[in-house]
Amino acid sequence: MDYTTLTYKKYRDIHNNILYFDNDLDRTTEIISIVYDLEFEDVENMPITEYRKLAQSCEFLKYPVDNKLKKIFNTLNINGTDYTLFTDIENMKVSQYIDFSNYIKNADDKIPEILSCFLIPVGHTYNDGYDIKKTINDINEYLSVQEVMQLSAFFLLLSQSLIKGIIKTKIGKLKRLMRKEKDRTIKEEMKKRIEVLESQLSIGLP
Repeated sequence: MDYTTLTYKKYRDIHNNILYFDNDLDRTTEIISIVYDLEFEDVENMPITEYRKLAQSCEFLKYPVDNKLKKIFNTLNINGTDYTLFTDIENMKVSQYIDFSNYIKNADDKIPEILSCFLIPVGHTYNDGYDIKKTINDINEYLSVQEVMQLSAFFLLLSQSLIKGIIKTKIGKLKRLMRKEKDRTIKEEMKKRIEVLESQLSIGLP
């Protein structure tokens, strides 16, 4: 087991669930139960030699994921569906842009949704003639952690100009609101927010 075989959903479940355990033994037990689709109680009751073997096989989780995409491919088969990689960022549909800009606000929790803006079933345009919820589920349930991380890093880099556009829009909106605002405290908060956005813009971050 490693990042090339562990699904993204299991990876997220691990990181979300281990927060609720107070000791390393329980955390390791929870990790094993998620990775190998076992009940927590069954892991607790297995022979210690088998437990140690499974725990050792999960050691890779201590290390970062390789998120550098080695090869660009034209199509990707996920759960029986062939997906094309949409890379023509400048010609995104308006609905595609709106969905992407909404998802990027909570990027850490919306990676499958972000990727659904760029992985389009063969023969379709974005969210037209297919079930986009299935696409999101396919990404979450069937792509490996490494595939998801590499694709998301690639598309986020590719869409930097789009992200900068979103930030500029936010800055312009805040400046217009600040000019109309009479409360000094609120204006000061808006000014601070603008400064934060401008600093993000200078390094190209959302």
